[in-house]
Amino acid sequence: MENEQHSNQIQVITEDGKLCEDFNNYVKTTEFGKAGKNYHIISIIGNQSTGKSTLLNRVFGTTFDVMDASRVRKQTTKGILVSKDQDQNILVFDVEGADSKERWDGHEPFEQCTALFSLVMSQVILVNIWTQEVGRFTGSNYGVLKVIFENNLKLFKQEGFKKLIFILRDYDDSENQDTIRNTIKQDVHKIWGEISKPKEYLASNPEQFFEFEFVFLTNYKWQRKIFEEQTNDLRQRFIEPTRGDYVFTHHDSDSNVPMDGLYLFMDNVWTTIKDCKDINLPSQKTLVANLRCTDIKNEIIVSLQERVNALKGKTSQGFYAEFGREGEQILNEAFQSFDAQTENYEKTVVAEKRKELSNTLLQALFEVYERQISHIRKTAVADLNARLAEVKVNPDNIGNVMEKVKKAQNEVYENFSRSIQNVVVPGSDWNTELVLSEVKQQMDETASMFREKQLAFILKQKATQVRRELEGETVRLFNNLSNDFWTVLDNFYNETLRTTEGFIKNMLSDSFELNSDLIQTQVKNLNEDAYKDLESDLKNRFQELSHFMLKRFRNIFSKNESGVPLNWKTLKPEEIEQKYVHAKKECNELLQNLKHFAIRKRGDDYLEKRTVLSEKEYENLTSRLNEDFEHEFREAERKRSASNVGAIPKWFWFVLLFFAYDNILNWISNPFILGFLIYPLFIIGCLIALAFATGNGDGIKSMFSGVLSLVKVILGPRLQKVGINL
Repeated sequence: MENEQHSNQIQVITEDGKLCEDFNNYVKTTEFGKAGKNYHIISIIGNQSTGKSTLLNRVFGTTFDVMDASRVRKQTTKGILVSKDQDQNILVFDVEGADSKERWDGHEPFEQCTALFSLVMSQVILVNIWTQEVGRFTGSNYGVLKVIFENNLKLFKQEGFKKLIFILRDYDDSENQDTIRNTIKQDVHKIWGEISKPKEYLASNPEQFFEFEFVFLTNYKWQRKIFEEQTNDLRQRFIEPTRGDYVFTHHDSDSNVPMDGLYLFMDNVWTTIKDCKDINLPSQKTLVANLRCTDIKNEIIVSLQERVNALKGKTSQGFYAEFGREGEQILNEAFQSFDAQTENYEKTVVAEKRKELSNTLLQALFEVYERQISHIRKTAVADLNARLAEVKVNPDNIGNVMEKVKKAQNEVYENFSRSIQNVVVPGSDWNTELVLSEVKQQMDETASMFREKQLAFILKQKATQVRRELEGETVRLFNNLSNDFWTVLDNFYNETLRTTEGFIKNMLSDSFELNSDLIQTQVKNLNEDAYKDLESDLKNRFQELSHFMLKRFRNIFSKNESGVPLNWKTLKPEEIEQKYVHAKKECNELLQNLKHFAIRKRGDDYLEKRTVLSEKEYENLTSRLNEDFEHEFREAERKRSASNVGAIPKWFWFVLLFFAYDNILNWISNPFILGFLIYPLFIIGCLIALAFATGNGDGIKSMFSGVLSLVKVILGPRLQKVGINL
């Protein structure tokens, strides 16, 4: 595939740095040469074998050569190739991959020249990066970007925006996109701060010259379907101007060089870049210094890899207090060896490679450092939670809760601070202040959650206590209904809440250290909840009001002023009636008083008038109660009537027995009278006597009246014929 040619793939810059005329011929002989200013140019930079050509072919329909993974990994793009989008006026520059072994010497200046050329020619630069390489100087093309930023300002005094789109390859959902974006942005700003800038741009920042975007793509081989969907969507961003995320919104085609003059412009740009002293091909001495220092750096990294791995092993089980000290030892040994072997090489190259050595080792240790921080952090949070769990909160004797919480929080934070210092490698620029700040915030949130939880528990306990006290008083008042029902309940309600408010205010201020506004809010919530609970309880009690009213009537009607039950046998009918009238009047007045809700909200100066019983409910209840009252009155009369039999003197029965003694014996001795008359009459007489004794004489009278009426109907006419009138 390496030698395969494609009609729309044109060499612009050869691998030895020469500009080809093939593109000029292409422009002259195709319709594209008539495009005028109506076109766009994009370029892609990145390391070798990162799939740049594959990406371009997928997004723009080009046919750049791609690497055959079944064969040896080698360069497929050499120099700079250009191709046109399959159906849009978009020129695509495929730039030779960085870090290729084929370009064994002087690779960095050539990479920098081609990248700078691409930046000048293009409106959009795609920076192709493996996601796992983010943060690494070489793998993330930071060296190339540094030279691009610096020389672009020097050479061209650029005023318009350029768009840099970082393509993050082989991304999976386990990684945090925001973290990756922030890392790249921080690195870009760091590079910008280090570059040499013209005087007028000393205070500038990269966002004044570049617009940064980020695109995350999955693995092309293992997630092909998702990758194709993502690249299809990316293509639409380049070709669909109506989309909100259209890539070329920042670019005005009027600023383009006409297509027929583009080759001449490219020639001038490439010549200017090659002649720049700052990025000219280095001398042989510098080449040797670059090569040798790189080899020494790599040898040292390999020699210390076992030490690094051993240190990683020590930290795999959790916190290792000697991590920082041993990491420092590894760095010092690396620097000592590197300095001894490179002391005769060019100082600028040595310093650059020494920095790369430091970055590589610190990057390897940083991964372990992050795991150590994560472990320490989890331990600190668990320790704080355990200490807070030991803080016992008794609703009756709270004490200063927040003082205990702050003490636990401070002790845990001090332990965390000491531990984090033990895992920082001296000489690194690892930012512990951010971690300390995050942990401090997390501990504050944990303490706040604990306070809120305990506060909610105490307030719930107090609210339950208030509700139970009010329910108890309500039950008592309903069982002893009186005209001062609302007054007593209102006083009890306000006194109960006044006492509870005092407790809560002291508790929230002293124990939980809340400000006055929050305290007032909690007190207001308590009052509102208590008022709602009281309303709900009264509503339920009023459903049984007839029961309590009847109970009240009985207490007035059937008891004397001392509360002793009355003996109806000893009262005259008019006395019973008088008691009935009085009790009924008292109950009707009480019911009228209970119609309107008369509990004042805590803190209100006025009483909101509300009806507990509507007029219809009041009338229905009054009717039912009058029936119940009348029944009680009739029952009292019945009990009094039942006592008349017992009013006959006992001596009367002895006299009656004395004079009827002989007759009784004769009746008893006569079998007919005894069997067929005396016994049935005796039984009937006993039943009648029992009926009258129990106050049911009216029923016997009614029965006899009915029998007499029946006899009149049946025998009346016949008896009248013989002169008998019934």
